Amino acid sequence: MELATKTHALLDYFIGILLMILPLIPGVEPDRSAALIVMCTGLFMLSYNLATDYEFGLLNVIPVQSHLMLDFFAGTFLAFSPWLFGFADSISLPLVILGVYHMVTSFITQIPTKA
Repeated sequence: MELATKTHALLDYFIGILLMILPLIPGVEPDRSAALIVMCTGLFMLSYNLATDYEFGLLNVIPVQSHLMLDFFAGTFLAFSPWLFGFADSISLPLVILGVYHMVTSFITQIPTKA
């Protein structure tokens, strides 16, 4: 199974925005440090999405392969952050799901070949 970069890009923007608003959703209510980490991770993801050289990138300065490496590391950070920073009791499941999603998509996204 391969994921096209066009689909990957759209999903990345969605996930980045979701991370930015996740702490604001009623019922989620993570502690202050968890909210800051989640929102900053979303901002970081949105930033490198905008800079990636793919269909929905604006700056086109980061190669797709580098973007996928950033996705893997950002996903790993996101998945383990509840335990690294001590807020696993407040908001771990969404972060693990989104983190694992980023790790998996970093491996299944089709890297375009240059002609």
